[in-house]
Amino acid sequence: MIATFDPQMIRMELRQELQQRIKQKNWKRKELAEAVGLEPVTISNLLNNKQLFMLYQLDAVTKALDLPEGYYYSYFKAECCNNDGRLRPSKCGSFILRCIELGLKDKETEFMELVMEERDNYKRNDILMEIAEMVFHSPLRAQSLQYYQQLIESEQRLTERLAIAYYRRFLILREKGYGKKGMEALHQLVGYLHRLPDSYPDYGSADTAARVNLKAEAYCQVLHSCSLREEWDELLQYATELEQLASETSDEANLGEALRYQAVALQGKGSPAEAMKITERLSTINEHYSKIAVQIEAGLNIEMGKTEQILDSLSQATTREELYSLLPLSVEAYLNKGMVKEAGDTLDRYKEEVADMCKLPAHDPLIRFAIQLRSVRANYFQQTGESGQMNLEVAALFNLAEQTGSLNLYKRCHLRYWNLPNVRGASA
Repeated sequence: MIATFDPQMIRMELRQELQQRIKQKNWKRKELAEAVGLEPVTISNLLNNKQLFMLYQLDAVTKALDLPEGYYYSYFKAECCNNDGRLRPSKCGSFILRCIELGLKDKETEFMELVMEERDNYKRNDILMEIAEMVFHSPLRAQSLQYYQQLIESEQRLTERLAIAYYRRFLILREKGYGKKGMEALHQLVGYLHRLPDSYPDYGSADTAARVNLKAEAYCQVLHSCSLREEWDELLQYATELEQLASETSDEANLGEALRYQAVALQGKGSPAEAMKITERLSTINEHYSKIAVQIEAGLNIEMGKTEQILDSLSQATTREELYSLLPLSVEAYLNKGMVKEAGDTLDRYKEEVADMCKLPAHDPLIRFAIQLRSVRANYFQQTGESGQMNLEVAALFNLAEQTGSLNLYKRCHLRYWNLPNVRGASA
């Protein structure tokens, strides 16, 4: 793209305007340099058009001249270009983020129109990617969605960049819940998992040399989503694929996650013996996953009806995740043996933890345990004849099924509770 404006002309206009403001304050360049916190030679180079403004420098000068933030942003597009008017991606990202932070929608829109004038598809998408990644790794990450969407619509090949855009899109939409768009984003991401990089700059780290394995990271996100929606076959498939990836790179953390989710999948498929075999392998990775293996084994034993182990297992839970995973299994095991009083005592003994679990948002990593808990609480209240409490739990489950996109949860609730008195009204 050759700019539809003359960058040199706009740069001269900006510097003339700045010179006039400096003169109005009866300052010399040295005094401006002191007020801004830059070296005098840097100020001279900037004002003499021997050096382009960085955004932080322009912001500092604007503040020193007692002008509103973003006062000179209409000129900054020329500072983002070379002399031929070609935009520099690194400057574009920081500028758009600052416009969003200041609520300068008009400046953001004006600049993006310039970006979209770039006729070279590769260069335009390079700029879009830089902008999207810059915004994504800020507190305003949700606002990066529009730029990833533009990139997805513009990219004409099956590239790594396109895969990253689909991954980021999924993460943003997942935070808003697994509605129709969230589920669509997940299904699209799955098709691009193999194209994600296993070494990518970690923009969230202060260390500029830091790298992150986006492929493995995305696999873990997909595993969480499958477990949440109780899609056990898919969970086992992707967990096995992650195990292969982790084995190729001798990555203990991702190997541990792969085996953990394989055990969860086998447990969900009703194969506790096979799940036990996986936990044996899990326990050999390192101390961290050895503890997780013990936790999973405790849950499997409880689920298989060994209620005599419940009190010890719950009392030995040392982390929030351990306790949250064992509570629903324990209550359900008691109910399956007709030990309703023991189930109620357990719920009462851990009422604070139960309350906390019921407050978890749908995107929380531990939400699947909260769903299990609400299911067994609905069963408990049904057995104790507390229909009002049961209806509240069922209503919450239908709501969670919608938020998480779990068709299996919805079907299970519908089959078990829908025809009971007052349930339809409570879930409406």
